[in-house]
Amino acid sequence: MSCRAPALVALAFALPLGAAAEQAITCPAGAALIQMSNARGREQWCERPGPSPVAHGPYLLFYANDTVRVLNRDSVPDGDWRSFHPDGTPSGEVTFVAGKPTGMLLGWYQNGKASFVGGFRDGVAIGVFEIFDAEGRLRMSVDYGADGSGRRRSAWDATSQAIDPGSAEALAVRERALDSSPLIFKALMSSSAMR
Repeated sequence: MSCRAPALVALAFALPLGAAAEQAITCPAGAALIQMSNARGREQWCERPGPSPVAHGPYLLFYANDTVRVLNRDSVPDGDWRSFHPDGTPSGEVTFVAGKPTGMLLGWYQNGKASFVGGFRDGVAIGVFEIFDAEGRLRMSVDYGADGSGRRRSAWDATSQAIDPGSAEALAVRERALDSSPLIFKALMSSSAMR
């Protein structure tokens, strides 16, 4: 299962979306190309052989219609990364440095509206993180201090009335935003925001 863990991350060196299905990845020396198809789509990755195979090199996950869902160069994210919806529109972007999110994390629903905006410094969540619903309304915010600790949480219903940030409605909005991009989840899991 560890060889497929990179499926949650994406790389900025995106393939041209119209030509995604025709292009294949090239594995580094000593790694073999592995391909698999399942209900989620088609996958390609590179693996170093051994008693416990290790993902090494590029990874691609295609939706069933052969558009790129996820791109990954290595199992430790580094550089500018992007993820995509099935129609090829962007779903998220962030920069990783040695596996830690750094700079802005941006997410979008398939309709192009923002789902998530937040910032990191060396893997530490800083400033205000904002979560939006699919109609583009601000529904939740979390204010992180310089040390990554959450200082204040706020949430609003669809009519902009304040609600409890721990309510089922607020948590459902948060989950939909997180589900809008595998990259948002990966960045948050690699940061102080989820510790």
